[in-house]
Amino acid sequence: MRWYTTAPANLGYVKSNFYFDNVDYVEFLASSTLGLNVTVSYTLNGTDFIGDQLYTLTGTPEVYKYVLPITSSVSLKFTVALPDPIPTTTAARLYIDNVKAYSLYKGDVLDVYYSNDSVVTNQVVKLNQLISDPNPTKLGYTSDGWYRNSSFTPESEWVFEEDTVYEITWLYIKWVLNDYTISYTLNGGTNGSNPTSYTVETDTITLDPATKTGYTFDGWYNNSEFTGDAVTSIPKGSTGNITLYAKFTVNQYTITFDSNEGSAVSAITQDFGSSVTQPSDPTLAEYTFEGWFTDDTTFLNEYTFTTMPAQNNTLYAYWVAVPANQSTVTFNSNGGSAVTAITQDEGTSVSAPTDPTKAGYTFAGWKLGSEDKSFPFNMPAEDITLDAQWTIVTYSITYELDSGTNGANTDTYTVTTATITLIAATKDGYTFGGWYDNSGFTGDAVTSIVLGSTGNVTLYAKWTIAISGPFATYTFTHITTSSSTSYTDITLKASLDNGLTGTNKLVSTTGVLRTYPGNASSGTYQQSTLLKMGNSTSGGVFTMNFADANVTKVIIFIEPWTTVSNFNLTINTLSKAIPQSAGGSLTYEFGTPTNTLAFSTNGRAFIFRIELYSE
Repeated sequence: MRWYTTAPANLGYVKSNFYFDNVDYVEFLASSTLGLNVTVSYTLNGTDFIGDQLYTLTGTPEVYKYVLPITSSVSLKFTVALPDPIPTTTAARLYIDNVKAYSLYKGDVLDVYYSNDSVVTNQVVKLNQLISDPNPTKLGYTSDGWYRNSSFTPESEWVFEEDTVYEITWLYIKWVLNDYTISYTLNGGTNGSNPTSYTVETDTITLDPATKTGYTFDGWYNNSEFTGDAVTSIPKGSTGNITLYAKFTVNQYTITFDSNEGSAVSAITQDFGSSVTQPSDPTLAEYTFEGWFTDDTTFLNEYTFTTMPAQNNTLYAYWVAVPANQSTVTFNSNGGSAVTAITQDEGTSVSAPTDPTKAGYTFAGWKLGSEDKSFPFNMPAEDITLDAQWTIVTYSITYELDSGTNGANTDTYTVTTATITLIAATKDGYTFGGWYDNSGFTGDAVTSIVLGSTGNVTLYAKWTIAISGPFATYTFTHITTSSSTSYTDITLKASLDNGLTGTNKLVSTTGVLRTYPGNASSGTYQQSTLLKMGNSTSGGVFTMNFADANVTKVIIFIEPWTTVSNFNLTINTLSKAIPQSAGGSLTYEFGTPTNTLAFSTNGRAFIFRIELYSE
């Protein structure tokens, strides 16, 4: 054993030499605490360091193998070299021991060992000779090739057509487990929870029975003739694809007849699925046989004879008593709803059916021919037909005019009245907006009452105030003067009155309009009537009061003036931003006529026209 913590001085980096004769490969045990790399080589015929191989050591001692590229019987020197320099840390240690040399060379004869599931056989071959696959077999497996190691790494696979033997060789066979299918021929049945595949290693499979409606399962067989013993399991170790055939025996079932006091009917016993013929009907005095039923007393499910079902059944005879004599009353509704005919024994009391209905009519009773027929009455010996009588209904049309005047519209109609096209109503000062079936005037207007309509109708006239005008227009013009004056209030009542009389007469104003001087330096003074309250730049409120409530709409026009910024013009609660550079107008409509008009601005503005409208 050798430990190195510093590099020996001899040869600088050759650290250990071993001499062997007849060497083919060398094995040595080595480790390094810091994973040092070592170089292994050999000397032949005076040439050192031939066939260098580098090994990276770990901290755990491992066996490393150095295979010489030649086979020689001469003496060889086996050399292990450390890196130069070795790290100076005391932990950097190298351990080498247990150096062994192996000679595989035996002239021109070598051994090949075959490992087949730990069973080893050998074959003696010549050097560099091809060998043949011994082709062993294993029950339930398929060979997947021979390999040089038991891990079956891809690079270790032996190719018999190419690889030759140059040393003692171990070959390991790789086995792949075979999958076998299990097929089931069910002959119309349903399989249990049986598997469809298995391998030689699968535990013994106990077969579940198959099922088939109307049949008894008689076992699985390995042939379609069902000869030999039934197959109950597939033992572990079995091989090969398997086909199993389900054997079934048809069951027999019985239909028993309960005649319910009628004549006896023999039971029927037959194979499942075979055709079953209905037996002759039983008889019972004063009754008519109406068929066989699976439910007694209720007789809701009548039985149909086709083939034998997969269960036993008991059927019950259904009897209906034969009446002495019966007659039928048939009803002709004459366009009304249908009425079901009544069939009863002669002489029994016939009750009135539910009255029929007919849109637009009132039911007025039944007639037999030209005679009224009242209920109840006794069923006659012969069939009769009764005819429905009808009285037409007259419906009212009510018009809600809201002080308007109706056109020539009718106030009644019937279901047979031709389609009524509604005429517009009129109202002074208003425009007619149509008839509606509700006081909120929602939905579409009603323009007609079509043929076939029914029910009383209420119609509401919709009105819109008719606006005319303008009845007055006030225009303010620029005034040119040669003197510069300060802001001056002017009285407008007289000028605004404009000669109006009666209810349109302007009786008073509140607030003032002021004149505004122009540019004195230019020599020309241009004044316009302005709506002003307070100083030169703030706005104000101006109110016009008329003799009577007759104003329904007002339009105020603003003249452009490029030197003033935008401002808001307001009439009542309606406000509009108007750019001074372009001017503009604001329109306001009153819900009801008014005798007061108030408007304002938030800055100085040239108001040059006011238009007033009335009904």
